[in-house]
Amino acid sequence: MLKLVRLFIFLSLTTSLIHAADIKSIGVPYIENYPKSVYASGNQNWSIAKDNKGVMYFGNAEGLLTFDGKYWQKYQMPNRQIVRSVATDQNGKIYTGGFGEFGYWAYLNNKLSYKSLTSLLPKGVKVSDEIWKIYVDRDRVIFQSFSRIFIYKNEKIEIIKAPSSFLFLHKVNNRYLIEVLDKGLFELSGSKLIYIPNSDKLGKQGILSILPYKQNGLIIGTSKNGLFTYDGKNFTPLLTPANNYLKTFQLNNGVKLLDKYYAYGTILNGLIIIDENGTVVQRINKSSGLQNNTVLSIYADNEQNLWTGLDNGIDRIELNSPLYFYFDKTGQFGTVYSSIIFKDKIYLGTNQGLFYSYWSKNSELVPFNFRLIPNSQGQVWELAILNNELICGHNNGTFKVVGDQITWISTISGGWTIKNHPQILIISFKAHT
Repeated sequence: MLKLVRLFIFLSLTTSLIHAADIKSIGVPYIENYPKSVYASGNQNWSIAKDNKGVMYFGNAEGLLTFDGKYWQKYQMPNRQIVRSVATDQNGKIYTGGFGEFGYWAYLNNKLSYKSLTSLLPKGVKVSDEIWKIYVDRDRVIFQSFSRIFIYKNEKIEIIKAPSSFLFLHKVNNRYLIEVLDKGLFELSGSKLIYIPNSDKLGKQGILSILPYKQNGLIIGTSKNGLFTYDGKNFTPLLTPANNYLKTFQLNNGVKLLDKYYAYGTILNGLIIIDENGTVVQRINKSSGLQNNTVLSIYADNEQNLWTGLDNGIDRIELNSPLYFYFDKTGQFGTVYSSIIFKDKIYLGTNQGLFYSYWSKNSELVPFNFRLIPNSQGQVWELAILNNELICGHNNGTFKVVGDQITWISTISGGWTIKNHPQILIISFKAHT
């Protein structure tokens, strides 16, 4: 019966992903961990990009990391700077930025070679801080620090100074938006900064994510005031349970997924995924498979993978996987011997007892919250559905399970295997030695 249950879960999730590309709330998707010992570089990973050949690039504490799916390589900046930002173009160039430096890498004999662009700066101008964001915009490349925006085009660099300190530049479709601290949100149009009216409603500082939302709108993530939507005129708080989570655990970045979901990384507790209505779909943190709870960077690739650059390590979350997992990190269950779905609940028979969680309500899958059924403590050997009743073979006997309660069928201990025969219930018992 356990094999049939596993097969049903696999097929149902596969079908729904093919037709609807839905992210499920039950369990968590498969997470591939890449620790420092595997990629052989620094702990922190500040930025992520992917090129048109499928190679991944990571801005790492010790340089630029590349990963082709099998092998990792590390390349160091001229003065061994931390790589804070990385971006790729369609011609095979990889742009990076760090403290006092920005430029690009290009492949030569299957190795990357670096060319600095700071020599193109006007005489007397130096980069005096970190380059935090890079965007390739057709025939120009935009590099952004907290004090300036550098626009590289036709082997020349144009400089846009901040009216006061910048925070982060965000690309949304073909628009570039940036917060000027204590002044509000501005749009970079050509080489001019244009104030967006009423953006003071977002708070004085801390716009950390801006993503496309529904019909030409925006969803804006702030560090202290939660999520807002913008329809071109008005900024409106998004009413979602995620706000308390994002305020408490400090929203740090965000990315849009599968056209209708949003993943937000936090400083203190991994990431949270919501749909466009604000419904929480997933919470993924160290207890559910991440290596670290501080998400420094986040990236969604074109194969429905969600990459997270962490304060210690890199993780890949398979959103396109038909398999979801539930981890018993606390050891609540012990060893699981049998599992079955019956009516609106899922049951786990373990050496600690019989546990249940709601499986669905009104045909919607719900997150697991397993509880021990009273008086079921001890070894459960078998769970079976017979004549539309759930039967539990237990070390203390055989029980009928009704919802979250059990009643005796037989007090003979060691109910090992349960089979149905016309008018007869056949139970084999485990002999005690």
